[in-house]
Amino acid sequence: MFLIKAFKLFVLLTVCIGFSSALYASPPEHANGGKPGHRSGLIKANKHIFYQDCEGQETLEISFKLPHDLKAFWEGNADAHLVVAIPNGDEPITPLAWNMEMLPSTEDSELEPDEEYTAFVLSCTVLNSLAPGDYHFAIILTVPDGNPADLADWYNAFDGLVATARIRLSDGATEDDQDGDGEFDDDEDGDGFEDEEDSSSVGSS
Repeated sequence: MFLIKAFKLFVLLTVCIGFSSALYASPPEHANGGKPGHRSGLIKANKHIFYQDCEGQETLEISFKLPHDLKAFWEGNADAHLVVAIPNGDEPITPLAWNMEMLPSTEDSELEPDEEYTAFVLSCTVLNSLAPGDYHFAIILTVPDGNPADLADWYNAFDGLVATARIRLSDGATEDDQDGDGEFDDDEDGDGFEDEEDSSSVGSS
C-alpha cells in the first residue's frame, strides 16, 4: 500500500512540475526584433512610384537586407522570403514568393547580416507589361521549408512578418506624388507609405 501511495505521489509531482515548466517557460524570442511588419529600410527601391511612360526613369531597382538581429534566420531556425502581392482587380490575390537565399543575386553566395542585395532590376519594357496599381512587398520568416503564403507556416505567428513596403506602377499622374519625384509625399522612412498612414495604423483597433 505504501508503495502504491508513493508511486501516485511521484506521478502527481511529475505532472505538476511539467505543467509549471510549460506555464512559466520563456516565449520564443521575437523573430523580427520589433513590432511585426513595422521595420523600415529593409526593402528598398530607387522609386516607390514608377510612371509607366518611363520619362526620366529607365529601370526599377528593388533591393533588400536582413539585419543581424533576425536571430531565427541566422541561427537556421527559419527561412526568409521576399513576397509580393500583385494587384488583380476584384480577383483573389495569389502572392509571389522567393526564398531570399535562392534569388539570382544570392544563390551563388552566402547571405551576410546587414548587407544590401539586389532582388530585381526591372526594365521599362517589363514594367509596361504589368498592370498599374499598388504592389505590396514583404519580408516573411517561415519555419524551415515553409510556405510564406500559408500563415500556419509563419515563424512564431505574426512575428514572422518582418517588413513591408509598397511600390506603385502608375499610368498617369497621382495625387500621392504632388511634386512628381517618384516618391509618396510625406514618406520619410522610404517604405512607400505616407508617414501619417504609418502612425495612424499604430494602436488602431
